[in-house]
Amino acid sequence: MKRFIVPLLMVAMVAILVFSGCAQSTTPTEPTTPTQPTTPTQPTTPTEPTTPTEPTMPTLPEPTEDNPLAGLAMKPDGTPYKFVHAPCFLHVEFTNVCDGVVTSLVRRAGGECTTNDPNGDISKQVAIVEDTTVTRPDGLMLGPLDSAALIPSIEMAADAGIPTFVYSVDSPTEKRQTFVTHDQVELGEQIGLWLVAKAQEIGEPIVAYELWGLMGMSASQLRHQGLHEAADAHPEWLTIIESPETGFQDEMAMNVVTEIMPAHPEITAIVSHGAMVQGVVQGLRALEMLYPSGDPNHVYFFTIAMGPSDVAACRSGFLDGATCQSPWEQLDLASKVMLDYCCLGNDVPYDISITPYMIDQSNIDSPRYGAPAIWGSMYGLDYDLWPILDFSEAGITSRGEDLLLIDGTPGGYDTPMR
Repeated sequence: MKRFIVPLLMVAMVAILVFSGCAQSTTPTEPTTPTQPTTPTQPTTPTEPTTPTEPTMPTLPEPTEDNPLAGLAMKPDGTPYKFVHAPCFLHVEFTNVCDGVVTSLVRRAGGECTTNDPNGDISKQVAIVEDTTVTRPDGLMLGPLDSAALIPSIEMAADAGIPTFVYSVDSPTEKRQTFVTHDQVELGEQIGLWLVAKAQEIGEPIVAYELWGLMGMSASQLRHQGLHEAADAHPEWLTIIESPETGFQDEMAMNVVTEIMPAHPEITAIVSHGAMVQGVVQGLRALEMLYPSGDPNHVYFFTIAMGPSDVAACRSGFLDGATCQSPWEQLDLASKVMLDYCCLGNDVPYDISITPYMIDQSNIDSPRYGAPAIWGSMYGLDYDLWPILDFSEAGITSRGEDLLLIDGTPGGYDTPMR
């Protein structure tokens, strides 16, 4: 047994030596050269904290000779003052011009003006005025449909801090801001006195047909009053027959004219409370009674305002004339008062009255208050191209025109500027 163990141990020893020799025969790897230590970077100098810049305010436009209102309706931060216009309706040229003028002047001043048309509906106009207590514009321009019906709404708006500026037709309350108009009684009285003078000239009394506009509107009531004051003072020369309410609609005017004239052949004159010229002309034409002035069959015809269709009828001789209630004059002045109060914070008058005058073929192209022509001749031109009028006392006096009546005192009103 021993002779087998000894040789086996020797074999094992030899194997161990062989394998250990093989392991030592591998080529050792070269040692790597150690890298040089990097030089530490210098710490960066901390930056100074930046000082926050003040927000820059926008540069507002400067007033110019062509646009003295520039920048007036812009707040210091560049946002616009906002206004609402609530006309009585927009279906006649007069109220269209009212809207065009106020919208344009506010825009030229840098503000915004939104028009809400009640279309002759009193309840809608009341709702428009009351809605301002929610929408909260900086000011409201109002042409009331009904003088009394709008008073509570105007007072509600005033209590909410919304000033109301009224034109043409007043809603008399201490809480409205300013009322701008032409003397409504004088508008009617001037026509009545012209008819009295014409009756005296021809030696025959005149019977006039009075075309009512809106019986609940103070403007119609006051024009009616003025016309009747002239007739009552000269009953031997002028008699008035009244129409039903027409709503200032041409179609209604045509209908009542075609009905009344055959029934009352003594009528030789027609007096409209405003507008309705085309309705009267069409009615007289249908009756074969349309003759120009100078013709012995001519029916004397007067209106109030002298819009574009009125101008054409006047030039052709079918319309003898109109007492001038200019929407351009009223809204130019009322808009300036609104901007003066709302944007500059200035005190403004309670009442401003513009003196009316008679327009006929002799002076239909005459300028007034710096306007190149009457409003009826400007109709259709972009409102931004209508000149801004000059109601300053110096300007009125230099042109020999009638001064405004401001809270009962003659004077002028300077254009407000930023």
